[in-house]
Amino acid sequence: MPQRPNFLVILADDLGFSDIGAFGGEINTPNLDALANNGLRLTDFHTAPTCSPTRSMLLTGTDHHIAGIGTMAEALTPELIGKPGYEGHLNDRVVALPELLREAGYQTLMSGKWHLGLTAERAPHARGFERSFSLLPGAANHYGFEPTYDETTPRLLKSTPALYIEDKSKLSHTDA
Repeated sequence: MPQRPNFLVILADDLGFSDIGAFGGEINTPNLDALANNGLRLTDFHTAPTCSPTRSMLLTGTDHHIAGIGTMAEALTPELIGKPGYEGHLNDRVVALPELLREAGYQTLMSGKWHLGLTAERAPHARGFERSFSLLPGAANHYGFEPTYDETTPRLLKSTPALYIEDKSKLSHTDA
C-alpha cells in the first residue's frame, strides 16, 4: 500500500498571493519557497473579504455563510445576530478538515490564530485538532504588552482581549 502523504497548511493573514518568493514575490522567503517548490501548490482558492470567513472556507470547503461565519463575529450587527449563517463561530452544520483527517488516522496539530469561536466548545480541539496552541479571537495582541491607545486606534483593537487555549485548557496571561 502506498504511504499517505504528509501535508502542511499555512494560513497567513494580510499576506498577498505573490508576497512570498515561490509565487513571484520580492520578499526573501527561502524556507516557505522550499516547502512550496517541493510540494503541491493549491492556486485556485478564493478568499472572503476578511480573515475569519476565509479561515472557515479553508477549514470546511464550504461558503463561509454555510459555516456560520457570514462576517467576522466582531462585525455582527444587531439585525444579523441569531440569523443562520451568522452564528459568529464555526457551526455544527459543517465538518472541518481536521475532523475528517483525524478520523482517517492523521495526526492533526494547530498553532496560531483560530478566530472561529471563543469558547472551549468551539476551540480547535473541538473541531478535530488533537493538539493546539491558539489565540482564540482576531485582532488581539500577541506580544505580551498593551500599546498606548488613543482616539485614532480602531475600536476593535481596544476591545479584543488576548485569549489563548492549549488543547482544552484556556490559559492566563502568565501561562501564555
